[in-house]
Amino acid sequence: EYVPMVALSTDGSLVAGVVEKYRIKIWSTTTGKESRIINTDIATLSAITFSMDGNLIACGNINGTLKVYNVSDGKEVKKLIDGPGEEQFIAAGRKVGRVPIVGDISDALTDLIETGDQLRNLLFKNKSIRAVAFSPDAKSLAYQAGDNIIHVLRLEDNKEVLTVEQDDPFETEDEKKLAATTGVKPKKKASDAVSAYFRQLCPI
Repeated sequence: EYVPMVALSTDGSLVAGVVEKYRIKIWSTTTGKESRIINTDIATLSAITFSMDGNLIACGNINGTLKVYNVSDGKEVKKLIDGPGEEQFIAAGRKVGRVPIVGDISDALTDLIETGDQLRNLLFKNKSIRAVAFSPDAKSLAYQAGDNIIHVLRLEDNKEVLTVEQDDPFETEDEKKLAATTGVKPKKKASDAVSAYFRQLCPI
């Protein structure tokens, strides 16, 4: 069974893993037995995390949907962000990599490139969830998306209470000089960003 991502509870008693892209399985680290399956209704999960008390688990996916579930019964607690329908991704995704056997090759490649651009733009436009973390009291949830900004949402009313723009530690001196001259910061890769704020919310 392929498990592309996992999360460990703070006390180390539980481990959660994503299977089949939308299911979250939870195992006991003491017995190794499966204790719960959470069947989310959002496909292609891209981030999961436990609350510090181990009672909640948050998950986000590539289309920007963000939800919180109860660990004990697997029921949905709250939908914080409602991303677009999966059919938009499926429609674009089916075309990527599909080249017809007959027909002009240049047209096929042009169609492939355009479709790839559409899918990429869709992912970034809708702010694919890259990472999530609960505050210590589990009253707020921070997430990082494709815009490379940390957003903090209050669970009680879904209100965004804080945004933190991350510095890029891999920014070169030339890029810094260019930014100082033009006033335009270079584009940053979210995967390269180091989030001190996440470490404060969920210390290791």
